Amino acid sequence: MPFGTPDKSGSIEKGNVLLLQCVTWNTTPSTLEPAPFHDDQEKISIASWARIDNRDELAGKLDISRSKADRICDSELILKCYLKWREDCVSHLIGDFVFVIYDEKQQKVFCGRDHMGVRPFYYFISDGLFVCATSLSALMGLKSVPVKIREQWMVDYLTHLSMSFDQTPYEGIYKLPPAHTLTVTPEKHHLRQYFTLSAEPELKLKDSREYVDAYREQLETAIKCRLNTTYPLGSELSGGIDSSTITAYGAKFFEQPLTNFHTFAFANSELEPQHILAVSQAYGLPYNHVFTGRRLNREGLVERSLKILGYPVEHGSATFHEPFYQLAEKYNLKQRYFDTARFDAGYTDLKRFTLEKRWMPFVPTRMENCILMAAARKIEYRWPLLDIRLVKLFLSIPSEENYYRGMGRYLHRRAIEGVVPKLVTWKKGKDMGNIMGPDHSGRMDTVPNTDLHPELTKLIDVKKFNEQITAMAQSKTGKDDGLTFQFRRNGQTVKNLDIWLKEAYCHKP
Repeated sequence: MPFGTPDKSGSIEKGNVLLLQCVTWNTTPSTLEPAPFHDDQEKISIASWARIDNRDELAGKLDISRSKADRICDSELILKCYLKWREDCVSHLIGDFVFVIYDEKQQKVFCGRDHMGVRPFYYFISDGLFVCATSLSALMGLKSVPVKIREQWMVDYLTHLSMSFDQTPYEGIYKLPPAHTLTVTPEKHHLRQYFTLSAEPELKLKDSREYVDAYREQLETAIKCRLNTTYPLGSELSGGIDSSTITAYGAKFFEQPLTNFHTFAFANSELEPQHILAVSQAYGLPYNHVFTGRRLNREGLVERSLKILGYPVEHGSATFHEPFYQLAEKYNLKQRYFDTARFDAGYTDLKRFTLEKRWMPFVPTRMENCILMAAARKIEYRWPLLDIRLVKLFLSIPSEENYYRGMGRYLHRRAIEGVVPKLVTWKKGKDMGNIMGPDHSGRMDTVPNTDLHPELTKLIDVKKFNEQITAMAQSKTGKDDGLTFQFRRNGQTVKNLDIWLKEAYCHKP
């Protein structure tokens, strides 16, 4: 856990197997973690980073009393599921989790990752060696793990195509994909997908009201289970329908005083403040942290993120990268790049669009990046709207319930009516008006235009890149128009790679 001192940590060593676990206390079960957990009778050890949300359901299946279940940490609960269902245990778990189990009797290591890929899991396998961790940076310091940067990943990163379910920037080091397990024995290893996001059997109910009720009930369950904490709770609040839903329901069901409920928002556009404050005022939330400045202090941020993640941050919103088009042909990027521009072209069925285009590496990659950066501050990220039960229900509801007379999100809007203010619930689009105040985002203070790492100069048009840097430096308005945005994003992307390549924890490719 780079930068974040755990509340508890420990290790178990069994022969040539070493299992380590760091725990940050954020729920009652987390305070019970022995870090790691060992069952001496079964000769099995487990380390996890987990929050199990269907504890009552599992207690019933495992024939455990409610009072006893309340005294069981998440690692022990996962292990009990493994003892009952073996490798199929992951199919019974609901929540955000990654875990590694060492079964001493069977000389086997069994690993699992949650359905949506909220918690990250990285691993390396070679002859006689298996290493796994929840951060790539944890693997970088091991002499037994060779570190070689993949040039193709760098090229993909420059054009924002590097996000992947299973690939990392380093050769031989992989991600365990969402909804997958990994079994390792001295002889072999086996990767298995235990769940596929696919069209669910269509739910048949009497009328629209029943669909709304069913969706609302599952939505409330998804949010309630993520309110499980004895610590202060924060909610991102953009004024949009998703963050407003989570904040409103969170405030409604929060069992602590509202003085422990904080919202965090950026208000840069003219309509954002009224949407943000509508939710806060509706529930009398006393602590609303609203940032009105657009300029981000990036001093040391790239270096910090590299130490936490072990590689450059991937999640971003850029779509055009003019300086890199020339290299697209060489690395087969042109078609892949322009395919992303056709994001929703040709789709008339909402569920098909959701399955084929929404579930992309972008989703778990964003969560991997965010959750590790937050964990370094001892903060736990939770995404209620990605609750697998809610996702499966949504995919089973007829498409016509989600779209009506040009209004998208129609099912969700009806479900939250009366809880989320009407101003937000029935807002037709995402437009929040013009940007307010001085815009410093176009100023180029992100990257030097000289002394780039030699491996980087092989991949970009340096002359063109320097022209962009010069244009940014000479800009008097700093207005964030289309080209300015591209240039700024190009500069930050190149800077990220340049620092990464020069840092001591990376070797020359």
